[in-house]
Amino acid sequence: MNQKFNFKLDELLQGNPSKVDENYSCYKKFETQGNIRNLVLIWPDGKEKNCNYAYLVTTEYLPEEGKITLFFTSETIVITGVNLTELHHDLRYQLLEEIIAIDKRYATTLPNNESVVFDITVSE
Repeated sequence: MNQKFNFKLDELLQGNPSKVDENYSCYKKFETQGNIRNLVLIWPDGKEKNCNYAYLVTTEYLPEEGKITLFFTSETIVITGVNLTELHHDLRYQLLEEIIAIDKRYATTLPNNESVVFDITVSE
């Protein structure tokens, strides 16, 4: 599995059965400023899509629906999840290098204030 998966028995034997991974993030930021930027979308099955920020026309954030829509010149990408405000802010300033979608069942192992992406849909 590509998720950080441990059996509950392993965690119980380590003395912390409800341990939360504080360092895990569903996105990765660029470390420095740059002119040419690409955004990599990663699905739970390992599939990846590379998108150039130069072709991003506009974004739309609907917090009540938990959706960010990215309108590129050739396609539309819908990102669905929870706590997406910071993720949308970072998209506006082209700070994100990767967005990683995870299975919903792993959301409970992440900090409550963390942006969590459950689904990425691409349409032409």
